[in-house]
Amino acid sequence: MRPFGPPHSPGRVAALRGEIVQLTKGLAEDFQEGRQIDVVADFDLPAAHHLICRLLGVPPEDEHLFHAWTAAIIAGADIGPVSDTTERDRASRQARQELGQYLVGLAEQVVAGPPAICSPTSSTNRTPPCSSPKWNWRPPPSCCSSPDTRPRSI
Repeated sequence: MRPFGPPHSPGRVAALRGEIVQLTKGLAEDFQEGRQIDVVADFDLPAAHHLICRLLGVPPEDEHLFHAWTAAIIAGADIGPVSDTTERDRASRQARQELGQYLVGLAEQVVAGPPAICSPTSSTNRTPPCSSPKWNWRPPPSCCSSPDTRPRSI
């Protein structure tokens, strides 16, 4: 059985070790002594969100878009006791479409040439490739204006 993930970059996560440690320390510093926290909402989700974006090559300035899209998609899958899911379902479909377009745009940038953002040898402190004029594709931000899908800061 083939392991999950790209076989050409087995050291990709290991290369992020310093960034993972820094992220973990930053999130932990936000916890004040005596304050009740939700470990999933306040630590696990922000950390996982950031690292998934990093592994996918999502530039830091676009992480809020990625978070809004995934929040809308997840909300659309909720089967809780909501009487009318029409708007939620519409927002979820729109988010899936926009996220798909965004990921295609990222893939097209990688196919077009350097920088190789998925290379295990790429530096973790490099300028994001989308910041250069050649890499100027931007996602449609329409789903990110809804107040119920605003991302939490990490």
